[in-house]
Amino acid sequence: ADLVETLGLRRTPTLWITTVPGPNHLNPTNLGILSDRVARFLERGTNSVIFLDGFETLVTHNDPKKAMQTLDRMKDLVRAHGSRLVVTIDRRTVDDKDAALIESNATKA
Repeated sequence: ADLVETLGLRRTPTLWITTVPGPNHLNPTNLGILSDRVARFLERGTNSVIFLDGFETLVTHNDPKKAMQTLDRMKDLVRAHGSRLVVTIDRRTVDDKDAALIESNATKA
């Protein structure tokens, strides 16, 4: 909610990836549901932005390769809909092997 308030995104659809139950919350182990929600959001139009803050949450709650497959699926969906995907990761929260895997599949900004 802090990011929504800080950036003035009150009307922007948000989904919080967390183990805490609640409205618009998604357990980080539900990678299929996450991909589906992204796909449905992107179907609304082009030039959208998906902002995935804290990709390490998906990596730490799942097999890192499955988390990367989910990220690859999101990247494919974003490209197909003429949109953008912004992903943040805190390098301090993943080991060097997982960080290298993530960075090898990313375009840094």
